[in-house]
Amino acid sequence: MDEMFDYYDNDFVLEGYDAEAAFTTQNADLPMYMEFAKQLGSPVLDVGCGTGRVAIPLARAGADVVAIDKSPKMLDRARKKIADEPSDAQQRVTWVEAPMQDFTVGTNFKMAFLAFNILPLLPGKRDQELAMQAVAKSLVPGGTLIIDLLNPYVLASQPMGTISHIYTLPIEGTGKTVTVTDAMLEYNVASQMSWRVRTFEYTDRLGLSRRHHLTIGFRHVYKIESEYLLEKAGFELIEYFGSYDRQQPYQMYSRNMVIIARKRS
Repeated sequence: MDEMFDYYDNDFVLEGYDAEAAFTTQNADLPMYMEFAKQLGSPVLDVGCGTGRVAIPLARAGADVVAIDKSPKMLDRARKKIADEPSDAQQRVTWVEAPMQDFTVGTNFKMAFLAFNILPLLPGKRDQELAMQAVAKSLVPGGTLIIDLLNPYVLASQPMGTISHIYTLPIEGTGKTVTVTDAMLEYNVASQMSWRVRTFEYTDRLGLSRRHHLTIGFRHVYKIESEYLLEKAGFELIEYFGSYDRQQPYQMYSRNMVIIARKRS
């Protein structure tokens, strides 16, 4: 399991992580989290917070947030980012270094979320069950859980070995660009695991480049299994959506599977 999280502790990934997350989601998920936080109130639990892409805007908007991540390097970057925010926003976020399947942060959260396809980084069903149970223990009865997953049906349909250009993006404040390509190495239907190789190429102002190849694995969660995970952890399903604005129902080839659930009273 650690090797999957080590991917996000790699300096090549960290350098371009914020650009990748913003590109992949187009930050279209932020209004959804902001809306729920405004409706439900504080405190809010961000599980697998990364560099604070969601936690910091929530704090800026007035929410009290506890943000959990296993990666110390991700959290270091998050702390540096929030240092540029007003002091009241800085005080609203508590950063916690812990694995998402084993954390204790209290039991008074009105809302929790797992953004940006974080749950499949746990490679075993048991790890994913433990993560759901840890989240459930943190929520008040009736508390809301939001999970954002990339649709595994779409990912499984990608041809093996074909190299795809994902993006070329500027890295804010550095004068560098990052180009990322991706190729599926293996998709194991029985284990629901996929292995991908990602190539990061960073180019500076002078046109000098450095390149690095990394392998990352995901244990994909299909709709029927997500229902089982939620039920076992003590949640009742509210709805599945295929878009962040919740205007599109989830379908087999929706890009995302957005899950809204509620902890049973």
